[in-house]
Amino acid sequence: AVPAPPPPPHADDAAIVRTVIQLGCSLKLDVIAEGAETEQQIAFLGREGCLKAQGYFYSPPVTPEAFSCLFGGQHPQGFEPARTPPARACAPV
Repeated sequence: AVPAPPPPPHADDAAIVRTVIQLGCSLKLDVIAEGAETEQQIAFLGREGCLKAQGYFYSPPVTPEAFSCLFGGQHPQGFEPARTPPARACAPV
């Protein structure tokens, strides 16, 4: 068997994350990690049962206009923009 990669650098941090994930799962809630920045963090979250995350690992923060450009004007289900972005060409992110 291949040994599991180590948890995040601080054992206390890992214990807190693990506990929050377990709490959410026991309440039958979707658990979404915020602030995921590295592949190691994503792997740790996955091993602990958190399969959804957002953070710099995926993308830096973007403006509503850039978000619309990234998704071709299509918003994910349940997403309602605060305002309709003006029509203009998409700038690089």
